[in-house]
Amino acid sequence: MTATVYLIDSDDYFSSQVMRGCLRMGIKARRIADGNEGVRQALEDRPDAVLLGLMDDDGAGYALCSKLRRKARELPVVMVITAAEQSSKRLAEHRAMGTAADAYLQRPFSLKLLHETLSALLPTRLPAPRGALTELVGQNVSSEDALFGGLFDDEDDADIAAAADEWFASIISDDSIGPPDGPPPPPPPPPRVSQAASIDLDLDLEQGIAMLAVEDLEINLDELVPPEEDELLMALRRENANLRDRLASAQSVVEPPEPSSLTPGEPGSRGPRSRGTSSRRDLIEARERLSERERELLELRDSLTRAEKESLALEEALDAAEDQLNTVTKTAEERAGEIATLKADADAALARADAAEGAAQAREAAAAAQATALDAAQATLKTTQEELSALRDVHAETQAALKAAEDAWEKAESEKDTSAEAAQAALAD
Repeated sequence: MTATVYLIDSDDYFSSQVMRGCLRMGIKARRIADGNEGVRQALEDRPDAVLLGLMDDDGAGYALCSKLRRKARELPVVMVITAAEQSSKRLAEHRAMGTAADAYLQRPFSLKLLHETLSALLPTRLPAPRGALTELVGQNVSSEDALFGGLFDDEDDADIAAAADEWFASIISDDSIGPPDGPPPPPPPPPRVSQAASIDLDLDLEQGIAMLAVEDLEINLDELVPPEEDELLMALRRENANLRDRLASAQSVVEPPEPSSLTPGEPGSRGPRSRGTSSRRDLIEARERLSERERELLELRDSLTRAEKESLALEEALDAAEDQLNTVTKTAEERAGEIATLKADADAALARADAAEGAAQAREAAAAAQATALDAAQATLKTTQEELSALRDVHAETQAALKAAEDAWEKAESEKDTSAEAAQAALAD
């Protein structure tokens, strides 16, 4: 299975170098120049890894990296930084965060180091690369080198310069100044460079550069101009069409006529000097127009960068607000759980209080019953005591009557005895 890597970087020349290197490594690479769009597509497609550049001098890539890591922790991210950024405070702060990248590559770096880094992060085993990966990518290059994008990498600079000088000398020559004495000799065929087959060097080399600049300008418009600026985009495209027409006119002027088609003095015949001067004038004007378009594109890129930073700041604020809301929601849920527990405890305590109150009321009722019984017992005791007192009075009266009866009986007995003695005494007499 072929590994897929997304490259999110605004540097066109560096991106083309990395894309060619990934092709040699057997990696399917996709480049997105816009940072926010690249993050959105990476989160949606979930490639095997993401190569992320700094995007601008303010380091917008750090915020993009944090956004990627917050929303897709499992997605490997490799940040590409500059040598000046290596000792910066913001890099140290970013590395200390929980949303830091998995690896950092300092420009320039070799394709071999890129291959080793991706091999350590990708879940799939990379195939053997085609050829040695000794080339360095990310070096500072001139504008013309960035424009050609490595088209002449396999050619010697001296050979290319010599070929261009020879061709210029054949077009503009001091010997050709003045009226020609006879038919102008056809210009020598331009030397050809083997690896530059895609550019017709029968044209002026400057014209080829201008044409490539126009094509590069038109290609990058869709990446740099947002949808809401369609009118400006159409205006720039119309300017591109005008520039192409002018360059086509310059090409028709620069191309030498066939030897048999025109002779000196015929209408439309021009000497090499006039043709070269007109061509260079048109090319200079075309390059000035291209410079104006490039300045407009730079302004657009700056405005887009500012908008991207504002969007990132808003997204970070939104993420922070979401985190805060999640924290508050979690705290509220915890508090709600605590409140539910406290309510359950309060209900249980209230039930226990109700049970205790019922028991207390039962005890109070029992105590009241006991008090009523005690009152009844006390009343019975009082009645019994009164009856006992009456019985004691009766007993005392009975005792007194018994004593009186005993006294009477004793008195009767005594009188009986006296009567008996008197009777006996009478009898005795």
